[in-house]
Amino acid sequence: QWCLPFHVTRLCRKAMRGLSCRLLAVHHNAPDCNARLEGLRMRMARAGNPVNRAFLRLLLKGCAMATGASLRYVYAHSDRYILLSDSFHRAFRNITGLKNTGKLLTIPNPVTVENREFRYDPAFKKKELLFVGRLEPNQKRVSRVLETWALLEPRFPDWTLRLVGDGPEKEALQAFCAERRLERVSFEGFRNPAPYYEQASLLLLASEYEGLPLAVVEGMSFGAVPLLYGSFSSAYDLVDHGQNGCILPASGGFQARQMADMAAGLMQSPAALDAMARAAAAKSRKFTREHVVRQWEEVFRNNTPTP
Repeated sequence: QWCLPFHVTRLCRKAMRGLSCRLLAVHHNAPDCNARLEGLRMRMARAGNPVNRAFLRLLLKGCAMATGASLRYVYAHSDRYILLSDSFHRAFRNITGLKNTGKLLTIPNPVTVENREFRYDPAFKKKELLFVGRLEPNQKRVSRVLETWALLEPRFPDWTLRLVGDGPEKEALQAFCAERRLERVSFEGFRNPAPYYEQASLLLLASEYEGLPLAVVEGMSFGAVPLLYGSFSSAYDLVDHGQNGCILPASGGFQARQMADMAAGLMQSPAALDAMARAAAAKSRKFTREHVVRQWEEVFRNNTPTP
């Protein structure tokens, strides 16, 4: 379950000596991005000195090569290497340089927040936008959610934004709200998200990279319509744009105005929002625990030799 650093796989292999075990490596994020790589990209974007930028560019290249080497080791010493989305297979081949990747499999994350009937009940819904996740700047980029909300709050005085989660960026985000005089933002802290999913109408996610974010499929199971920044290819596994949610393409970089316009279109159209909510709940059934567990059981039962 932690297959990016090679030393974990090395330790597992030592522990397996003399045992008839199989080792399954599971990559829980996009294979070509991680906190270290993204941190270097962020430093490059802030660097004003051309010499510093050049140095950081070399550092980034070296870090990417080290990441690829580590992933190659894990792949070579695992019986199966499991990704969260078929769309990540190409990224894995690109960063590792591997051409024969017959050991790759795809098994998505399941819905783990309890909503067994996948019930969408419009009676519970409120005029609320929701973010669920860590409050940190490297991956989740919650500041983008607030930038979007800053454009929406003056236009929709009866709507609110709730942030469920905690993390090191909380104080900076609260300072942003104070500076922009945003009055209808609620920092809920670390909570069971189920009641928030049940009453939220829209779920916002503007991460710089993701694997297969649980908050999205969990929210969809309650009929919270997702608005995603399409920075990660698996977003298109979750959302059929315009049917069960909306995706802001990443080609032009994050644009808060475009994200706000997508949200406003649904906030102004209860009928369209209701139709998307029903479609979102239906789509989330693809990620039930039962469905995903069957895929895992098939892997465990499969004793064919490693390709």
